Amino acid sequence: MRKRVLTGFVFMIMMVVGLNGQGRRGNMDGANMNREITVTGKVFNDETKEPVEYANVMLVSKRDSTRIFGNVTNEDGIFLIEKVRPGMYRLDVQFMGYAKKRIDRIGIRPAEKVFDVGEIYLTPELINMDEVLVEADRVSVAFQIDKKVVHVGSQAVAASGTAVDVLENVPSVTVDIEGNVALRGSENFTVLIDGKPTILEPNEILQQLPASKIQDIEIITNPSAKFDPDGVAGILNVKMKKNKLEGISGIFSADAGLNNKYGIDGLLSYRNHKYAAFVSADFSHREFTGERNTERRFTDMDGNYNTTIGSGDMTFSREPYSIRGGLDLFITDKDVVSIGGTFGNRSHNRDMEMIYEEFNSLDQIRTKYLSVDESERSGDYYRWSLDYQHKFNEDGHQLQAQANYSTRDGGEKSINFRKDMAGNIYDGQKSTETGPSRDYRFKLDYTWPINKTDKFEAGVQSRVDQSDEGNEVFTYNTVTETYEFQDQFSHTTEYSKDIHSLYSMYSMERGRLGIQGGLRGEYVDRLVELTGENENYAVNRIDFFPSAHISWQQSEKTQFMGSYTRAIERPRGYWLEPFITWRDATPSEKEIRTLNRNTLTPTNCLF
Repeated sequence: MRKRVLTGFVFMIMMVVGLNGQGRRGNMDGANMNREITVTGKVFNDETKEPVEYANVMLVSKRDSTRIFGNVTNEDGIFLIEKVRPGMYRLDVQFMGYAKKRIDRIGIRPAEKVFDVGEIYLTPELINMDEVLVEADRVSVAFQIDKKVVHVGSQAVAASGTAVDVLENVPSVTVDIEGNVALRGSENFTVLIDGKPTILEPNEILQQLPASKIQDIEIITNPSAKFDPDGVAGILNVKMKKNKLEGISGIFSADAGLNNKYGIDGLLSYRNHKYAAFVSADFSHREFTGERNTERRFTDMDGNYNTTIGSGDMTFSREPYSIRGGLDLFITDKDVVSIGGTFGNRSHNRDMEMIYEEFNSLDQIRTKYLSVDESERSGDYYRWSLDYQHKFNEDGHQLQAQANYSTRDGGEKSINFRKDMAGNIYDGQKSTETGPSRDYRFKLDYTWPINKTDKFEAGVQSRVDQSDEGNEVFTYNTVTETYEFQDQFSHTTEYSKDIHSLYSMYSMERGRLGIQGGLRGEYVDRLVELTGENENYAVNRIDFFPSAHISWQQSEKTQFMGSYTRAIERPRGYWLEPFITWRDATPSEKEIRTLNRNTLTPTNCLF
């Protein structure tokens, strides 16, 4: 009996000791189970391997599904879920346009401080849905420290028309009845397409770019040191739409209007994680009609005068077309090579018929005649580009290299003649101009965002322009009824210009204050040669172009801006050519002097 009691007593003591030990171990495990652990990971696009921002990440407890932890990814695709207790979980990752991703079993141990899920890849998917109408208001014109940005997508005219139609109601820009654009009252400005120069004249390219293919137009009235200083009035940078949708996509549009206006354009693109390609084409016809009334008077020192009064109709039309194509190769996540090309043709026609009546104060005899002016300007142009971009990180730290080659060929032909009221030609002139040109450009830009408020930029550039400008003049022979070549008024000019540039810029923000400063240096080597005349005109010089911009954000709706830049007006090739082009078949200066017995002094030029 005693042995049984003793044995039971010992057994009870061992039970109590065992339970106490288990209790101590249970308290220790409970402390570990109450630890707070951070769960992290990265979410990527499975096709492009690019980070997915704003993806929704949820961590759900396997034991108790009501315990849910969640967060969203940042711009680098990284998510952090804090204060997670050890246990078994499942992870759900989803974002609009992607298939939902689930990791069913995730075991988080008490000893871990940070649990890294690793890289998670979401697969893009197509979503079939009913029609969705999204309405939003966007500011048509936005102001930045060194430019105004016109959001063409918010303009009603973006469905049709050209870049000129968009600019008609934009501050600092005026457009005349023939579609010629002036920036701050001057036609001496520069046009860039996606930051790249165009071979065409500013008005030519703006008149043929379809508004439906334009994303934004940047108006830079005071260009910083980063840009060429040639455009005295400023720069218009046209940013074209870029389709970033995966797979095949396209945009096509057509427009028609009154007075014989119509056009069509389209964009077709394909994109995946390795490359993106596109091709676009456009054609348009624009016609303008109007009336013209003139009065010219030449007066001598004695008060005798000769007067010419004219009235008539004129028609001006343009019919450009172009084809563009490009290929982007995504070599790595940080390296992109782009190849692009453009072919196009521009055509401008102008017809004018004027009935003139002449008389003078000496005899008051009135003479009537018909003046006809016909001019045509057309030609082809090509452009090729090669770009390379390397991103050091996702904060804008990058290096960009660019090489461009452009060429154009074409000319202008104009015929002016006068008829008497019986329909006989008794005077006329004809002139032709040819101007093939070539442009080479090499550029390297470096951008370094030092922090969120400070940025440093620097770059080098070389550009070579070459052109041959020819002009021939013919006058009408009433005996042979043909136009005869006039050697003394016909010339050929060779024009070359090399410009090498270096620039650096620094910008910063301090609260409401924004400051940007830069300096550009350029060396110019220019040569103009008059063929057959043994006349050469050379320019070799170095110029410096500082720039400074400042802005103050007074409130959400009020901003003050100021800037200083130095620019230069470099003459275009055709400005330096000794060519004469007749625009009207009115009497020449010699005829007027003969008519008035060599006593009258002309007061305006006829060509």
